[in-house]
Amino acid sequence: MYITIDVGGTNIRIAVVVSLDGVDFISKPRLLKVKHDFMEDMRSLVFNINSMSVNQTIRGVGISCAGTIDTKKGVIVSARNLEAWAGEPFVNTLSKTLQCNVYLENDLVANCLGECYFGSTRGKPFDYLIWGTGINAGQLRYRNGNPKVNTFEWYENFESWEDDCGGRRLTETYKKTPELLSNTEWTEVLEKFNKHFGEYITKNDPPRVILGGSLALKHKKAIQGQFPNLLISKSSFGNAAGLISGVALLKRNLE
Repeated sequence: MYITIDVGGTNIRIAVVVSLDGVDFISKPRLLKVKHDFMEDMRSLVFNINSMSVNQTIRGVGISCAGTIDTKKGVIVSARNLEAWAGEPFVNTLSKTLQCNVYLENDLVANCLGECYFGSTRGKPFDYLIWGTGINAGQLRYRNGNPKVNTFEWYENFESWEDDCGGRRLTETYKKTPELLSNTEWTEVLEKFNKHFGEYITKNDPPRVILGGSLALKHKKAIQGQFPNLLISKSSFGNAAGLISGVALLKRNLE
């Protein structure tokens, strides 16, 4: 069996799969709240993984995680919404505790691979835009038939965008969570979002854009309406995209 984990700035999702050929979870994914205390979060994560694996051998763990990742060291270098985890031995802690290989990757890269391996756009180039707690985007292109994910310097390209529209910033600005914003408030937010998105399109000329993240999925129709000539689609896997991307990381590394 394999474990796939999706770590965001607000929640952690965990699921179990028995094969890397498909994306069927053997039980309902488990949702944990991030406590923003590394050791406490690790204890909760390990406890839940052990209870879900039911003493079966874990053959590998794939983790999609927000932030800048050092994949060789297995650590989060920096993450605006996971500051307490930065620099901590994330991969080493889980690998030693679970006695298996653990693969950690930035959520944007991982989500691109998930769409590439399992999604409806297999074989086609696309840009992937995440809008949830934070905002990020990247490009999946093919070189000699092999997929390659190109990322952008985050602070230069997305810091101001996230400051205007990221879920965590919206909570701070409006003093309530995004799902409680009024229609008028969402109109304000979407006006800012579409301004930033328009600048991204002008600069990068994406062939198509796949939307991931809870806020992007919720407001896809409003985004598409502002850019009718651009092919925009939701992630093939909705809110499960981060978990599917963990399976993609395992597939890339173990097959």
